[in-house]
This record gives sequence, structure tokens and C-alpha cells, in this order.
Amino acid sequence: MLLRTPIEDAPLPIRLTHRTPVMLMGSCFATHITERLLARGFDAQLSMGTLYNPASIAQAIRRMHDTALLTPMDLFVQNGQYHSYEFHSDFSDTDSDTALQKMNTSIATSHRLLSQPGVLFVTLGTAFVYTLNANGRIVANCHHSDAALFTRKLLSVDECVGYMEDIVAHCPEKSIVWTVSPIRHLSDGLHGNNISKGTLLLAIEQICRQYADRCHYFAAYEAVIDDLRDYRFYADDMTHPSSLAADYVYERLEATAMDRQTQAVAAQYLKLNKILNHRSKQPESEAHRQLVRQTKEALLALDKQYKS
Repeated sequence: MLLRTPIEDAPLPIRLTHRTPVMLMGSCFATHITERLLARGFDAQLSMGTLYNPASIAQAIRRMHDTALLTPMDLFVQNGQYHSYEFHSDFSDTDSDTALQKMNTSIATSHRLLSQPGVLFVTLGTAFVYTLNANGRIVANCHHSDAALFTRKLLSVDECVGYMEDIVAHCPEKSIVWTVSPIRHLSDGLHGNNISKGTLLLAIEQICRQYADRCHYFAAYEAVIDDLRDYRFYADDMTHPSSLAADYVYERLEATAMDRQTQAVAAQYLKLNKILNHRSKQPESEAHRQLVRQTKEALLALDKQYKS
């Protein structure tokens, strides 16, 4: 008896190896995938922090492409911290210089990565955006500012496609894999969330047809919403997928984008990193120190064989 709706993923027309620079952008679900790639030895980076909508991601791509650094005039103070409407609060700080340095370092690092051949994963979270009434610009994060400062709107499919075309144009060296985050934006209401996700899915379908040689879709959304389809695969907030669900999506990514050798090497990295990150009850013992040395040597050996 089959008690779920399994999804048969077609192999992605890209091949990830440990020599492939992997850049990830978008919703916080991209963070889960980045963590799993890093733990398995891949050259992966989540660029510019958590971003939710295609307009903000396109704006971030343009800024990193042009290395357009922020100035103190781009920051504002809210609840004792310096923020930018283009960055997640992870980059905010009580000191303006520190906040600016974190943001500009991210821009510069992302610029270097953007210029390299490789793969860009873009995870879209919502088609709803907030525009700042003072200048009409779409913000990436409101930072709990007064709601009266913003106007909320739903992007149309054509507007989403326009922003996605901008992303493609500024990433000439990248194959782009588009995904829709399975994180439910319950603040939009269930109906609103479904409209938002549907808008993103339609836009991705169109962009993948327009740029069939460079743009591809990975069904992370369907894997959680339609395949797992159970609240036990969600965290306590009933909004974010659980760690187990993220593991499941990552395994599907391995199966569709990596050959068996790469998967085997990834498993070796994961095993060694688990040893290295394990909290020993006797961290000062010679036996533990020797284990750490041997593990680091094994990781370096893997790097030399599969990354150099």
C-alpha cells in the first residue's frame, strides 16, 4: 500500500562536483541546503544573507555584479541597531561601521564568486513585496519598522519574470537552478501563501522555457508539500520544514545533480566533519587531540584529491 505521493525527479542537466563553485541565494531554506553542502565538502556559499522575493534578489545580484558598496547614508537606526533595507538583520549591528563592513564584505566576496563559472541556486520564498513609501523602492527586509512606512503588493507573474531575467543577465557565467521554498508564509494567510507560491512557480516555468540552456527547476517545494505532506516534517512553528525534511530535499538534490562518485566523496567529508565537530567529554586528552589531527589530515587529503 502506497501512503505517499512520490515524485520522480529528472536528473538536472548540471553535474555538481567538489570542484564546482556553488552559490546560493534566497529564502532561509537556502541556508539549510548550504549547510548540508558545506558539511559534505562542497565549495558552497550563501550570498548576501536571507532574501525572500525575486525583486530583492535581483537588486542584490546587480549590487554584487557592480561591486556597488553601501555608504553610511544607506543605513538607518531602528531599536538601537544600524540596518539596511537591502540586507537581513544578520548584517545589522549596534555600531554603524561594523554593520557597513559586514554588508560590504558580503558584496565584495559575492562579486568574486559571481564572476566564476559554476552553479547558482536561487530559492524564491514569496511574491509579496513591501515598497518604501518615501521612494517607492522594494525592500528586502522591513526590520520591524512602522508598517505605515510601507505599501504591500503582490508581484505579477510578468513582474517576477522581469526580475528573473535581470538575474540571468547579470550571471553570464552561471547555470541557474531555481527552487521555491517550502516554507509557508502564514502571515499572508493560507490562500495568500498559495497564490504567492503559484505566482513564483509560473514565473519559474516561463524563465526556464526562455533560457532552457541555462535555467533549470529543482522541485524542493513539491518534495515537502506534496511528497512528505505531513506536519511531522515541520518544525514547532508549523511553518518551517524540519531538519529531517531538509535532509530529504538535500538527498534528492544529490540524486539529481551528482554522480555516484561525488556522492561517495560527499559521504566521506560528512563523516569526517561529524568527527571534527563532535563534542568530546575529554577534549584535552591526547587521544582526542590525535583523533582531531588525523581527521584534519584526512580532510586535507580529500581536498588535495578532489578539489585541487
